[in-house]
Amino acid sequence: MSIPEEKYQHLSDLELFQLYKISKDPVTIGLLYKRYLSMSLAIATKYLLDENRAKDAVMSVFEQLLNNAEGYQISNFKSWLYSVIKNYCFMELRKEKNRIMVSIDEKNTTKFMENNNLVHQSNEHYQELQYQGLEQAIELLNDEQRKCIELFYLQQKCYADIAELTGYSLNNVKSYIQNGKRNLKNKLQNFNG
Repeated sequence: MSIPEEKYQHLSDLELFQLYKISKDPVTIGLLYKRYLSMSLAIATKYLLDENRAKDAVMSVFEQLLNNAEGYQISNFKSWLYSVIKNYCFMELRKEKNRIMVSIDEKNTTKFMENNNLVHQSNEHYQELQYQGLEQAIELLNDEQRKCIELFYLQQKCYADIAELTGYSLNNVKSYIQNGKRNLKNKLQNFNG
């Protein structure tokens, strides 16, 4: 028997998730869905560049959460969700890149060709490559810079929030972000050059 949403409103994200793992009550995941719907759609739309595809992606991620909750060890739901949606979108873009394109010419003969150098790279594919390069460059930063860059740019936290979350001083947070940006720029230039 499902308890009405109001009974769960006060629970944290992790409490809701843990409760779902125990009770399998979909109301708990429904509340997480409501809390993070706009953020999830924004992330998916950013990568997929299509609102309908973004909605499908978000639904798929939450369905996976419903079906595979026992396998997930989550300490920060918002960060986890961001990563899962981003990775889901990258997988969708990779699938799209690898599809075989079929064209029919005027003589009604069918030509098959793989989507490679014969076809101009689409904007989505180019952007995916940029995002992959950025992800790789972020992973190469030292721990302090990587944490601060991810919190500031990907999770849109302010300096004070980052200092509180990480335990770093405010000056260190500023320094890690500044140095991280410079190092990212250098690493990205190395990837492209």
